Amino acid sequence: MEEMKTLELLCGAFGPSGIESNVTDIIKSEISPYSDFVDIDCCGNLTAHFSGGGHKDRILLSAHTDEPALMIKRIDESGYLYFDSLGVLDMRYLYGKRVTVGGERDKLSGIICSKPLHLLSRSERDKVPDTGILYIDIGASDKKEAARIVSLGDCAVFEERFSSIGEAVVSKALADRFTAFSVIEVFKRMYTEKINTDYDIYAVFSSRSRVGYSTAASAAEKIKPDIVLSLTAAEIRSESDKLASIFLPYRGTRIIYDRTLLRELSDTAYKDICIKNKCGEENSEIPAEVNTDDVTNNGADLNMARTEKLCSEIPQANGRDEDILLQRVCGGTRICSLAAPCSAPDTGSAVMKKRTISEYISFLVHALSKAPL
Repeated sequence: MEEMKTLELLCGAFGPSGIESNVTDIIKSEISPYSDFVDIDCCGNLTAHFSGGGHKDRILLSAHTDEPALMIKRIDESGYLYFDSLGVLDMRYLYGKRVTVGGERDKLSGIICSKPLHLLSRSERDKVPDTGILYIDIGASDKKEAARIVSLGDCAVFEERFSSIGEAVVSKALADRFTAFSVIEVFKRMYTEKINTDYDIYAVFSSRSRVGYSTAASAAEKIKPDIVLSLTAAEIRSESDKLASIFLPYRGTRIIYDRTLLRELSDTAYKDICIKNKCGEENSEIPAEVNTDDVTNNGADLNMARTEKLCSEIPQANGRDEDILLQRVCGGTRICSLAAPCSAPDTGSAVMKKRTISEYISFLVHALSKAPL
């Protein structure tokens, strides 16, 4: 877990949409030694720059800083806090969750409660709970006491601590802060390994992505990138390809990702990361139908075939709001979303395999340093 201390630090920070300053402070501290400049704008975006030759395109890595959260909207006479969700949350998993409630400064613990099961009507038992019947208990005796320590508009984030479970890690905010951690590690690796590129690399750590008002587009307007790699974690799985740690969705119902860029990324990076692990050892989970001789003798063709098969099996989810905003602002910019598989991303207890995190970072480094983008 030593190599993931930065990820643990990022996941533990309090950063609901609109209050991400704690997170950006950590990112700034971690990425500054490996960047030519770091800037935080009035929207809360942090932009970092890795200088290249400047002879080719500008590449933008888009990550984000906020996390699943709740906003306090009402305090009842018993001192219970009623809330609305900030962004998409799976309400079925909220009951009994521990949360941290607060604003920019003061924080306190609470727990999400509801009417006891034996008091629920049959219709209430059969439906997914909504924010109307869920509330946060902070131990206050009445409304007056609760109002002294909590204000309407304060936010609550989950208290799931970063921990290891087998070959995976679990934490609140993992599906979001994983992207920021990946970019920090990419900059660190390219700096320490003295990897030179013919293009400049920009990273934008944007705010408010969870509520559909991502500010990445405003930063992209200033940078004017030629290529955007939108980084995310999503619950996307392919049972027929257990090696896949990086998914490249190429089409949504509201946005078309650049297919040529997809091919270039796949051809140059996908094979090396998925067939072999970072240490160069043969991966024991290569499917039986994949002939290792073919990997050696005709790796490019096999890689392309595997990637085409994988892409055909990925569910065609709606284009992400952030990607749509970036596409609108950047116009003809080539855009591709790189998604890492993650379980339960919208429950406050996301789970990711350690190998997935390592391979995702290696994929990015390899693509940025080798790919003919």
